[in-house]
Amino acid sequence: MACGLLDQPVLAGRVGRRRVSRSPRPVPPKLSCVNERIEIVPVAWDDPRAEALRAEFMADMDAIYGDTPPKYHGFFSTENVEVFGSWLALVDGEPAGHVALMSLGIPQPDALELRRLHVRPEFRRRGLARKLIDAVVEGAREQGAARLLLECGVRQPEAAALYPAYGFERIPNFPPFDRKPEQLCFGLVL
Repeated sequence: MACGLLDQPVLAGRVGRRRVSRSPRPVPPKLSCVNERIEIVPVAWDDPRAEALRAEFMADMDAIYGDTPPKYHGFFSTENVEVFGSWLALVDGEPAGHVALMSLGIPQPDALELRRLHVRPEFRRRGLARKLIDAVVEGAREQGAARLLLECGVRQPEAAALYPAYGFERIPNFPPFDRKPEQLCFGLVL
């Protein structure tokens, strides 16, 4: 069964007359979840499992974009925003993914932001990201938000494909991303 863009090889070039193709990143095989127990659970922001997953998220961003400048790491702090929720995806009790619901840090009274969606590579392609997004959407609705916004980078094609498939629409970049063409912003009307 094809899973969309992630299953399509990318033309990498030619060797003689033969085409050589490869995926931009290794994609783990889709694994059966029949015998796995998957739970999405709310956790405190400072839960050590959530902190570990956020650290992995930052390491992934550093690997994708190069060393992230310290000022960008500040964006990932909670200094100027309010955290409305933090969730873990657990597979057979093991932390597999994380997501947070936060204020935007700018005047947007009807909107909240989905941040730090991360699923460990060995747990990808099992629907965990969608389940984590479901939790954030529910949390945003409970907070009375009319819109859910998010940002990802152009070097994150899996994320850029996931969000529209979920129902998010591409929107003009909101601050602080409005001056960063390498960022993509999405919105979902709740």
